[in-house]
Amino acid sequence: MKKIKFCAALGNLYERRKLLDKFCSGNDVKVFKFDFNASAEYVRTIVHTIDLFEEYSSHVYVLNHFPNFESKNLERWENMLSKIPENHVLIFSGNSHKKDGLNIPNDILNYIKKHGKIFTFNNTIEKKKAEAWITEVVQEHKKTIDEEDVELFIELVARGIAKVSVDGLWMAITKLIAYVGSNRKISRSDIESVFITDPENSIWKLFSCLDKQDIDSSMKIMYELFFSAKKGESLSYLMNICAWRYRLLFFIKELSSTGLNKEEIIESLTNHKKITSGQPTYTENQISAIMRGYGRSPIQVYSLNQLRKINYIMNESFQKVRDSSSKEEMINCMVIFVFACCNVLPNLSWGNMIRSHKIDW
Repeated sequence: MKKIKFCAALGNLYERRKLLDKFCSGNDVKVFKFDFNASAEYVRTIVHTIDLFEEYSSHVYVLNHFPNFESKNLERWENMLSKIPENHVLIFSGNSHKKDGLNIPNDILNYIKKHGKIFTFNNTIEKKKAEAWITEVVQEHKKTIDEEDVELFIELVARGIAKVSVDGLWMAITKLIAYVGSNRKISRSDIESVFITDPENSIWKLFSCLDKQDIDSSMKIMYELFFSAKKGESLSYLMNICAWRYRLLFFIKELSSTGLNKEEIIESLTNHKKITSGQPTYTENQISAIMRGYGRSPIQVYSLNQLRKINYIMNESFQKVRDSSSKEEMINCMVIFVFACCNVLPNLSWGNMIRSHKIDW
């Protein structure tokens, strides 16, 4: 490693930092990180400078962008890289060599590959492989975590995505390790405390995001709610309160379409009684809250036809969940529900969509 005078480290930040640690192993290594304003001329001056009175015998220079010379770019870079002093190493570090990363010209990248070295690290990781990776990272910090809790952690970070960002996982596990402090064991309650907000508040946040047609935030909160309680409890509670709310929206919208005013709608709906207790299914305050709202009220967001579809999906989902204990199928039902509320599903057979689950997300 120390014989390499220049290299490119491309991919996730976690493994790029581990690579830098290997280059910097030892007490006589000085690290110099260039800022994003550093020009190619400035980089050459710094890298080629040899201070005879320098207390460090080795220097590692890190460049997170690629500056170009004003003329003869390839020739001048080749000249600079070939004359890097002994025990000096220049590392080009970025998430890729393309425009969204270092943006290194291909001819210079080929020169680095031929005369130096290119280290490539994946930016994403499959969820199944991520379980072993998380366990390894936790062990590096001399802590332990149960297998089922690793699965919960990944689900909360990934939120249904098949491939997870390595850096996203790394930052999340770093946050979790900081939270547990000196405790050797990372528990389920630690994970829930860090990554799950209060379920009662999240339900209403979910409704607010659905009303705004904000699918990304809605999916995030839905996953938090799904994993916030013991198996079976969270989904049942979530589906029941969603069904309660969207039935109410449908009733109000349908009654409004017949020409009834607010007072008449309230009178009609408060006459609906619960079979078990005889109490009103919907109170006057609940109905008023739906019809009210700042800016566009919830009742203005959805069309009557869309509310019909949403309620149909809820009914089909209840049946599907009753017939299955599969976590994946339960999540799929809620994903379809969120998509329907955000009005992003095509006009297909909604019932068949739920029953078959043959959807390529």
